[in-house]
Amino acid sequence: MVPESVLAECVYVMQRIYQVPRAEIAEKLTRLLGYHGIGGERVPMLCHALAIYRATSLSFVDALIASCAVALQLPVETFDDGLRKYLDQGP
Repeated sequence: MVPESVLAECVYVMQRIYQVPRAEIAEKLTRLLGYHGIGGERVPMLCHALAIYRATSLSFVDALIASCAVALQLPVETFDDGLRKYLDQGP
């Protein structure tokens, strides 16, 4: 199992400390989530969050919020203009 908080910290360190490009971060962490022995019902949602992160300028946490909203079919109320715009487009 890989908790969302650990994945978010990995993204943060890779992006801010090591300046790894977003596409490479998403690719490597998506591969990590596909390893045999890593599982859980949240893995598809985490992979979707990484895909959103890769394809947009959203932070990983905002991508995770968007992915959760889609997976759980829940509305999101936010003051974040980027996240609002993404959600209004119909992910």
